[in-house]
Amino acid sequence: MAVRGRKEKSIDRGESAWHAFIDDLRKLRGTATLSDIGAALGYSAGHLSRTLSPGNTNLTEDFVRAYAKACGADPEEWAQRRSEALRASQPATDQPTVPDPAHLSGQVPSNTPETLVRKSQALWRHPAVALAAAGLVVLGSMEVRGWWSGDRHRSPSAPTTLEPLAQQCRPDWAPVAQASLSVMPCIERGADGVMISVKYKAIPQDGTPGEATVWLWLMYQDPQMIKDRTMHLTRNESTLRRCRVQLDNGDQVQTCGPFRLDPPAKKGTYTTASSARMHDSVYPPGWEVPEFSGTQGGVLPWKSTS
Repeated sequence: MAVRGRKEKSIDRGESAWHAFIDDLRKLRGTATLSDIGAALGYSAGHLSRTLSPGNTNLTEDFVRAYAKACGADPEEWAQRRSEALRASQPATDQPTVPDPAHLSGQVPSNTPETLVRKSQALWRHPAVALAAAGLVVLGSMEVRGWWSGDRHRSPSAPTTLEPLAQQCRPDWAPVAQASLSVMPCIERGADGVMISVKYKAIPQDGTPGEATVWLWLMYQDPQMIKDRTMHLTRNESTLRRCRVQLDNGDQVQTCGPFRLDPPAKKGTYTTASSARMHDSVYPPGWEVPEFSGTQGGVLPWKSTS
């Protein structure tokens, strides 16, 4: 399990359930290298190694699903194991009785962030509070088209939309020297499709600010296509978008997009790919080359709504 010659630090599985889970994630790839899995996910081996650290408790469910799929494992099983490991690693907290709102008016609360978090977690575990919250969730979801578990309607005339998913972006900036800027591609599930965008900022430099073109498109992360370097099969020309942008000296972050795309017809993992150059054209340089992949962003697991 080496990362370009560097041996990964061993994990003390006995320290916590989360440590054991991360250790199992590392072992999940078997004989495949971090470079192999990273190529399938659009990340470098070094970034993937840092992500699979027991100190990283912000490991998202979407990442775990995509990583498990790239390793040939069941994404659902590993998403469940992630949730269980997080719960098992949280410190135990006494469950308080449900407070009387009238009584609360006479209390002087402790407003430190740590105290507020502990109190909110404890209250959510109380059966009465959980039951009330569940009722609100059910009522709030009656007009929403369920993404994972089917459709729910208040009436035949109620609107049907997909539940949005938080924006998933590349975790670091990717410099594009040919355009004198850095890019951070992002993807998210919108109300009625997929939203793609690219954050960009000029690479600090002396001289007169200029213009550049930023391209972005939807990429289907098929492990076999990526392994075979048939990147032209992972993209659809109809999803290609571009922005002609003005570069300013400094690090002011701007965004190309977001652009709404129709829901993909094929289930799988998708990402936003990007490229940039100073000169403008309909297609990014290299578009006609089968190996051209661009710079990838965050991942979005996509499932059929039917």
